[in-house]
Amino acid sequence: MIRQASNRLIVAALLSFAVLQMSATSLTAQDVAAAKQASTGQTSNNEASTSQAAAELAGLNGSDSLTTLVLVVGASGEQRYAEEFSKWAEQWRQLALKQRWNLVSIGGSANSTVDLATADSDSEKQAVTDADKLQQAIAGVQTSLGGDTAKPSGKRLWLVLIGHGTAMGKVAKLNLTGPDVTSTQLKAWLDKVSCESVIVDCTSSSAPFLVELSAKNRIVVTATRSSGEVNFSRFGQYMAEAIGNIAADLDHDSEVSLLEAFLKASKETDRFYRDNARLATEHALLDDNADRAGTGASFYVGSIATTAASEGKSVDGKRAARVVLWSSPDSILLTAEQAAMREQIEMEIDLLRDRKSKLTEEVYYQQLEELLVKLSAVYDQAEQK
Repeated sequence: MIRQASNRLIVAALLSFAVLQMSATSLTAQDVAAAKQASTGQTSNNEASTSQAAAELAGLNGSDSLTTLVLVVGASGEQRYAEEFSKWAEQWRQLALKQRWNLVSIGGSANSTVDLATADSDSEKQAVTDADKLQQAIAGVQTSLGGDTAKPSGKRLWLVLIGHGTAMGKVAKLNLTGPDVTSTQLKAWLDKVSCESVIVDCTSSSAPFLVELSAKNRIVVTATRSSGEVNFSRFGQYMAEAIGNIAADLDHDSEVSLLEAFLKASKETDRFYRDNARLATEHALLDDNADRAGTGASFYVGSIATTAASEGKSVDGKRAARVVLWSSPDSILLTAEQAAMREQIEMEIDLLRDRKSKLTEEVYYQQLEELLVKLSAVYDQAEQK
């Protein structure tokens, strides 16, 4: 098996193959995958105590996990939707459990919000709404970083939004029990978080969230490409199914990345409308390069982007391809720190590939070898534990 071979020999072999392909513009995604395989609550209303209360709500105090999933289930409106949303949410909870992420659940079965219109007592009227909980959970992630916004933390915030959405003009809303949350509000809360953030909005009319939230060090997925796609979105179902499904492993590296899950979910969503002879009323987008444009699955064949973006834009997906959601039991188990290190090295490989045309062949392959050896060392360390 590849994993039983010497890491350095495999790296050397890959480099030898690359030299023979000097006319190629870059290594393919499969080449990088081959190298990878070869190496293989309660809160306070007092402003002074908000940050600490938020951290407690998020369950982050004393946790050594580098990843936090904030899972929000909005108002269902009907029982059939409540059952659907509950199923999707449970699949995300199982992922967090398996990956040992911090988990904050808001809404759905975790909901304890009081209807302010029918509340009898002052204490009930002061109850924390789901919108409050979401704001405080996001603030709690930043509190857990220790206030150092300059130094990369290796931490990641996942924010998954399940439910119904509405939009008016350029402003979209997530429909919650109690006050809704707008895309503008969510941007203000997330802008205070310095670690990498991944937002997956599975609601209808969610496209304005992508435009509003698109930023450096942030990945945004929305179920729709415009605010006019107002019908119930099924993308959330297929995204929840893809995050732990080996069938989503398009590049056959025994792992499912965020990009692969997005592509699989988009494909299954399209299949639903096609098989039922219905006009598709949703088209998911992914943005991970901060250009506020987003890329649909139609740009890809397998896990490779084959269609160029419009002038002045670039196809999204490079960053999402490095975010691993699920790994095969046969793959090497990395610690959170090792996974963060691997992502950093893979990002450097991507940057090197982008600069290939500006480098001599000798310099390019020398730098590539150095990075692949570093990648190999990460897996060596993981195998020795």
